[in-house]
Amino acid sequence: MSDQAATKPHLAPSPVPTKKQAKVISDGIALLDGSTIIAANEAFADMFGYQDAEVIGLELGDLVTPESRELLNQMLLEEDDTPLPVTGLRKDGSEFPGHLHAVMTALSGKSERVIAIRYITGFIDLEKERDATIELLRLIHTSSDLHELMAETTSMLRRWSDCEAVGIRLRHGYDYPYFETRGFPEEHILLEDNLCAVDAQGEPILDSDGNPLLECMCGNVICGRYDPNKSFFTESGSFWTNCTTDLLATTTDKDRMVRTRNRCNGEGYESVALIPLRVGDQPFGLLQFNDKRKGRFTPELIDQLQRLGNSLAMALAQREAVMALQESEEKYRSLVESAKETILTTDPKGRVASWNSGGQAMLGYAAEDVLGKSLAVLFPDNAWSEEFQLIQMMDQAGQVKSHESVALSREGMRIPVELSISTIRNERGGVAGYSAIIRDITERKQAHEQVARAAKLSALGHMAGGIAHEISSPISTILLHTQFLLKEKDLDDSLRQDLERIEGAATRTREIVNHVLAFARKAPAKPQPCDVEHLLESCLRQFSNEIDQAQVTIERNIETALPILLLDDVQIQQVVLNLLRNAAQAMPEGGVLTISARAHPEEDAVLIQVTDTGVGIPPEHRKNIFDPFFTTKEIGEGTGLGLSLSYGLVEAHGGTIEVESEVGAGSTFTITLPLTLAVEHSA
Repeated sequence: MSDQAATKPHLAPSPVPTKKQAKVISDGIALLDGSTIIAANEAFADMFGYQDAEVIGLELGDLVTPESRELLNQMLLEEDDTPLPVTGLRKDGSEFPGHLHAVMTALSGKSERVIAIRYITGFIDLEKERDATIELLRLIHTSSDLHELMAETTSMLRRWSDCEAVGIRLRHGYDYPYFETRGFPEEHILLEDNLCAVDAQGEPILDSDGNPLLECMCGNVICGRYDPNKSFFTESGSFWTNCTTDLLATTTDKDRMVRTRNRCNGEGYESVALIPLRVGDQPFGLLQFNDKRKGRFTPELIDQLQRLGNSLAMALAQREAVMALQESEEKYRSLVESAKETILTTDPKGRVASWNSGGQAMLGYAAEDVLGKSLAVLFPDNAWSEEFQLIQMMDQAGQVKSHESVALSREGMRIPVELSISTIRNERGGVAGYSAIIRDITERKQAHEQVARAAKLSALGHMAGGIAHEISSPISTILLHTQFLLKEKDLDDSLRQDLERIEGAATRTREIVNHVLAFARKAPAKPQPCDVEHLLESCLRQFSNEIDQAQVTIERNIETALPILLLDDVQIQQVVLNLLRNAAQAMPEGGVLTISARAHPEEDAVLIQVTDTGVGIPPEHRKNIFDPFFTTKEIGEGTGLGLSLSYGLVEAHGGTIEVESEVGAGSTFTITLPLTLAVEHSA
């Protein structure tokens, strides 16, 4: 490569103390927040004698001499983008002359400043490169769309370099196709667009490290396959030649480290430069400069192209980070909004800062109802005092998982919930707020209660059955002998009365035993087609003979043409009669008893309701009324098994039985029988 060798520069001696620092052929680029360095390229760290990570967090003013610091602070304060001569201060205390210029940008969503500093000894055309750098930084700052940025950048680079063709390759999946070109013929773009080698099935071929195999010299530059000892590679991995014909004639594929396609040479391009767009170990693509004239490049021009490439690469890295953050935020927002749980955040004082649609579905509050308000609006007073203490504990624990509580809906309903709360901390470690997930656990608690109830009923059933069997035999003996003695004709009245009391007590005891045995045995249902309307009328006829109708008024609200259901009519009658009797007993001073039945299409069920205007059930008793042996009646007036037995019989039919009650206003028991029990029948 004689033409290239002839242009290798002889740099004048410089005060740069190390070999690494002698590589001042790239602009030092840094991103500032105020005057604090938050990102920088390798050239910037090298220039000041630091490792890459060491410069992050340093103040820019600490990297220049005191004389330059005052001018620098004035430039930052006035947001002046005029290049400023400065004297840099390295980590080891040595100094070097440089030019520093800055441009405001908003790539990360807020105003930040990109600064470039150049070690000026041994460089040429500084004014021209400065103008190009300022123009590039302006494009980066003003172009919101990547296509717009790349289009204007390629046009600017083509004008500035005076090359016939300029292209930019950017990463897309596993390949690096042309993203934007100027001056290349369409055939070249079509044939050279893809760098990744593929097999017969079109799948990418992988190299020995498992990465997609990128072909030709462009693949070398992007993958970092280069030998800086070769005259056509720079120390930072760029490729350039002023005569592709001579290069191909004097080197082999082994020298070039890859099998080249040679299409650039075949199309007459003699001067070719490939500049990597890379930040650290992360490749973004490359800049390509082609010209059919020989001798278009010098080492100084390549250095300048590399510095421009570094600026562009940092902009791409920043843009990609912002886009990744935005994408992550969008995914998070979508996930939060699609969640069924209530997901919210608060400020440090517990005021709601964000609210998802799941919160509106669960608790009825729209975002505007709760934003800025205390989290206390979501909890009853007694529950909130506990939750407030819980949040106070967060400063120590950092998070609380699966804490059960009660939330209050907008309509005033108390909903059992499970809370998971985490502390949100700021960059200084202080509390910035809290995030919380609130889950409705109504169904879970109901399922647990059903399991617990079933287990309790099973245990009580076994115990009660055993006791009943033990009592049944002696009671039968007592009744047998009592009835035998009562047949005696010469018994005196006093003894006969005693025997009759014994017989009555034994009879009542046997009835209790029979109730207990019925509860324990849980005889299986024997379903058959049943007309619900006729079943209820039969219950009312039997019940009417048992009560004083002068005190209890019976009202009917039974729909006609109810579906025919597969039921054990004896068992369901037993349930209805038990509810009717309980209703009458709840109205000792008289009242109105209403029995109703209707089809409920929305619930796919038939509803049977028994309503009284009696004394009602206190709240503390409602959750226990279906428990076996629970009763509020006087001793000797009930066994406490009626409702429990009714619950089990309805449950055996796949239905439910529930109660609503208000003290002093009466109660309503609702039996729900699913329409899955319905049978088809002809009129």
